[in-house]
Amino acid sequence: MDVLIVEPLDPEVLDWLAARHSVRYAPELADDPFRLRQALYATRAVIIPPSVALDSFSIQSAPMLRAVGRLSGGAENIDIEDCVRAGIEVVRPQDAGAAAEAEFVVGALLQLLRRVPVVNAEGLLVGRELGAATIGLLGITATARPLARLLGAFGARVIGMD
Repeated sequence: MDVLIVEPLDPEVLDWLAARHSVRYAPELADDPFRLRQALYATRAVIIPPSVALDSFSIQSAPMLRAVGRLSGGAENIDIEDCVRAGIEVVRPQDAGAAAEAEFVVGALLQLLRRVPVVNAEGLLVGRELGAATIGLLGITATARPLARLLGAFGARVIGMD
């Protein structure tokens, strides 16, 4: 088999892959490490969710494996060093979590600004507003672009440096 897909995927994506490769769609293997290792034995590429660990034992069980894919940005569940030693490429999108990370930053900023009291002109303690803030972004990463758009929607002034 060319591709083992353990991560749930959209039907259109599955159809596209199946038209080009021999594909086995088996998200149920995420809950069965033994059967997953058995399936990996004859697999050239696998797409795994964050809940599935690809450790050295799993890699040793996959002599034909040449690529591991993740739909989300992290690779904390993949033993990268063992993959390198085995000649297995780890493929993950750099901007997969960019929108979620940007939303998290905005949420954290809102919490921070509302909890830090500021004395207003009348001497009352008030939280600050994101719309009145100037936010500096250092490094124009995949997350910086959607973050700048979100901050702009709040009326914040955004400056950046790459």
